[in-house]
Amino acid sequence: MVQDFMSMLAHGLYVFANVEKVAINGEPERSIFEGGFKLGVFSFDEGDKRFSITPAGRDPQQEQSIERLYVNDLTRLAAFGPQSLLLECSKTTGELIIRAEIVLSDENDRDVLLNGLRQCLPIVKDEKMSL
Repeated sequence: MVQDFMSMLAHGLYVFANVEKVAINGEPERSIFEGGFKLGVFSFDEGDKRFSITPAGRDPQQEQSIERLYVNDLTRLAAFGPQSLLLECSKTTGELIIRAEIVLSDENDRDVLLNGLRQCLPIVKDEKMSL
């Protein structure tokens, strides 16, 4: 189940996303998704152990068009409203918090993704296991 779920995420899911970056010290970074929800692709990269949100229609190879949420930096994963989930990461330096709100088509889709992530994250974090 974990392998199938993570394989699905490797291919990506279309979602509406809003990403906010909060600088604790220094200059805030801008997000390509800032200022409202935009259609994007939510995916998982096993090699880097990170989730990515890439705007739909953009080349995922363009570095500036990708929001990265590293699994080891993940501090919060929660339901957020009837169709949304919230992923929050804190950079290891503690200087930047990234909040990504992802909206899915309905509450059931949100729950499937949220529960799948909750089951898979402990396995993905375990560096000894390869999917």
